[in-house]
Amino acid sequence: MAILDKGCFCCELGTCVKVQGFFLAAVFSVLAILDVVLLAAWVVPREQNPGPYADESDRRTISIAKVGCAVLLMCLIVWVLLVCLLLYGVYKRKRMLFWPYMVVAGLHLFITVGLLIFYAASVNSQIPNIILLAIVLVVQFYLLLNVISLFQKLGEDEELESTIHIHEQQTL
Repeated sequence: MAILDKGCFCCELGTCVKVQGFFLAAVFSVLAILDVVLLAAWVVPREQNPGPYADESDRRTISIAKVGCAVLLMCLIVWVLLVCLLLYGVYKRKRMLFWPYMVVAGLHLFITVGLLIFYAASVNSQIPNIILLAIVLVVQFYLLLNVISLFQKLGEDEELESTIHIHEQQTL
C-alpha cells in the first residue's frame, strides 16, 4: 500500500512526481549555469590575475573556490541526470528507474540531517542556517515520500497485472 494516495494533497501521484521532476531539473540546471558563470566570471579571472596585493592565502582561497565550483557543477549534473531518469521511469511506468534517484535523495536527506545537527550543536548556534536547513529537510522528505509512494503504487499495479495475467492463463 502506498504511503500517500495523492501527491501534493490534490492531484494524482504521478502528476505530482512529474511536476516535481521538471521543477527540480529546472532548478538544478539554473544552478549549474550560475555555477559556470561564477567560474568563468569571477574565479578563473582572479586566479589568472590575482592582483598586486594578493598573497598565498588569497591564491589558496581562489584555488579552493575553483575546486568547490567544479565539484558543485558535477553534483548538479548528476542530479539533473537522476531527475531525468526518474521522469523517464514515471512516463514509461518503470519503477526500477526510480532507484538511483531514491538512493541519492535518501543520502542527501541524511547529509542534511547531519548538517542540521552540526549547526545546532555548534558553539555559535547559527539560527538562520538551522531554520533554512529544517525547511529544506521537510521539503526533501516530502518530495522523497512522493517518489516512494509512486514506486509502491506502480509495484501494486504490476502485481495486480501479473495476478490477472496468471488467472487468465489458468482459465484457458
